[in-house]
Amino acid sequence: MLKRRNLALLLTLTLLPLLFPRTAAALRPMSHFIELVAGEGDQELVDGEYWRAAFNQPLGVSSDPTGTRLCVADAGNHVLRLINLADKNRVTTLAGTGRKGFEDGTLAHATFNTPRAVVWIDNYRILVRDEGNQAFRMVDLQTGRVTTLGGAAGKVPRPYQDLTQDAVWNMAYLRSARAVFFTQPSIGALKKIDLATGAVSLVVQGNPLVPFPNALCAFKGNLWVGDRDGENVCRVQAVDGASVTLLPEGKAKAPAALVGLADEIVALMPGWDTWSRAYPAGDYKLMTAWGFPVGEDPSHFTGLVYAIPGQPLGLCPSPTEGHRFFVALPALNRILSIREHHQDQLKDLHSNPASGLNDYDYPTAKPKGTFRIMIIGNSYSYSLGFNDLHRWGDKVGMMRSENMPKKLELFLNTEAAWRDCPTRFEVMHYGFPGDQPLFLWPTYLVPDMVKKFDVDLVLEFVAPETFNTSQVFFQRPMTPEGYPAQNTETDYLMKPWDQKIPGGKPKAYFEYLKSKNLAQVSASGQILLEGFDRVLEDEKAREMVVDLFTPSIRAFTRKLSSLRTSGGQPVQYRMFFLPIRNKGNSSHRVYSAFWKRIANGADFPFQDLTQPFVTFSSSYWPADETEGGMHFLTKGHDLLAYILTHTLVESGLVKLDKPKPAP
Repeated sequence: MLKRRNLALLLTLTLLPLLFPRTAAALRPMSHFIELVAGEGDQELVDGEYWRAAFNQPLGVSSDPTGTRLCVADAGNHVLRLINLADKNRVTTLAGTGRKGFEDGTLAHATFNTPRAVVWIDNYRILVRDEGNQAFRMVDLQTGRVTTLGGAAGKVPRPYQDLTQDAVWNMAYLRSARAVFFTQPSIGALKKIDLATGAVSLVVQGNPLVPFPNALCAFKGNLWVGDRDGENVCRVQAVDGASVTLLPEGKAKAPAALVGLADEIVALMPGWDTWSRAYPAGDYKLMTAWGFPVGEDPSHFTGLVYAIPGQPLGLCPSPTEGHRFFVALPALNRILSIREHHQDQLKDLHSNPASGLNDYDYPTAKPKGTFRIMIIGNSYSYSLGFNDLHRWGDKVGMMRSENMPKKLELFLNTEAAWRDCPTRFEVMHYGFPGDQPLFLWPTYLVPDMVKKFDVDLVLEFVAPETFNTSQVFFQRPMTPEGYPAQNTETDYLMKPWDQKIPGGKPKAYFEYLKSKNLAQVSASGQILLEGFDRVLEDEKAREMVVDLFTPSIRAFTRKLSSLRTSGGQPVQYRMFFLPIRNKGNSSHRVYSAFWKRIANGADFPFQDLTQPFVTFSSSYWPADETEGGMHFLTKGHDLLAYILTHTLVESGLVKLDKPKPAP
């Protein structure tokens, strides 16, 4: 069911291309977690642009070693198709005439009969399972010819034909073995083709762990196999030895297909959108951009991925992006790309990956052609409102996909596709709740995260806050650079209160606050400061805080300015002010002026988002909470991401240029 929470976002996406001038006649393929690679959906044989191209029951898909070309076994059209990922996913017919047949020869004249599976062996050779002809065919792009393994087309010797005639479900290439493996579940066999000689040999048959082997994949240099009827997914040990062992290390109930990614094996089962993690074994859900699982409401939505019972389906990994895979959809006549960053496991904002991000599990290696943005800030930059928690129910929590960083990623990639810009955008978040001093922790932590994830642009978000984070000057020892240490030390906290007041500016600040009844020492010896809003309302105290905060922020921005991306470009930085309601007894004007003074003193760019947010927030009402934590609601995150999309493009921080024509 299309829920009301998405109506404002859908309207925003509809308006994006109207408000940004379109500069190209054709859209570029969309880049996101789930994206169309090619296929209009009609059951035809049409080459050309990715959105116009048509397939007829594409059953197999495989990527070349460079990750720039896909070969598709277009079974219903009896041809092989080529998708050029480096040319806007343009589709051409690689081999076959479109009529059923069994002829070797040139790519244009060779014929096939229901090609079911393909495996790209190297840059020039593709092995095809020509199921209707019960044969394996080799496509050689260097010679431009198609040949039949074991003999000429239609003239394969009987002994060889006996080994290959039973229906083949799946194939997998194992580079270390220099062989292609294939399964024949009807006779319970896993077999091997020696690529040097073309010889076919039996690997295992009738094994009780996988009595009907079907789905295959390569993962971390090993061959893995699933069972047509059972739930064991086994690692095949010693595929080149005399004694082959099956190790039941994974689980997936009757998988139609397996795909090995960087750190897991994903399985697709028959039916609509039925997935699992085969290894390590566990649940898996394909997640939409809106946060709910694909197939959550089958009575109202047609599913996205349908594995036809009794029919194989093609999955293949990207050789250049360890968390990306491609899927051929015979029921929908489309090819999709899926990027797996554990979105289902990290859908709740309260769950974080081991990398330290407040986000999905992005790989540290930045994919080619990707521009990475890291958003840093406290909970106002990523958390949602209390009602958002209750809308989904406590069991689910708050949907990460609904926050500003994820909406910004979606909007930027949508606009890039519309403008024919080849850049792909990833927007990741790194931050902590508001009780952590935002003027301090980025100095210690963010530069290393920027280097780790090869970030191009850092956006820091500051906002009004009543919690007085300047308290940290009296809780941690001072560094020689003039700002507090990264961590609190127990021995330091045990000192008498007067020994925890550093000399110089921190001491002057404390004494002044005390004289204005803005600071006191409790009976237990604790230094207590009034709320940050009250302190900033005092002009002299405000200037003193500016002097205290500036050294650490200056050190942070200087560290960033010294960094370079893997492409040799300087890391960019900008601070944005968010006009949230949590301003206490002060005003947005005072808070904004305070941070702007720091920006001027530390010499970094600062931008106040009050004007656009105030302008649009009534139309997007309710954008934020009026009580409690006063966080943005999901509609407020939509609005904020929309404002940022405009701001980043118009300021030149994000470039959406279409590619320059070749000379």
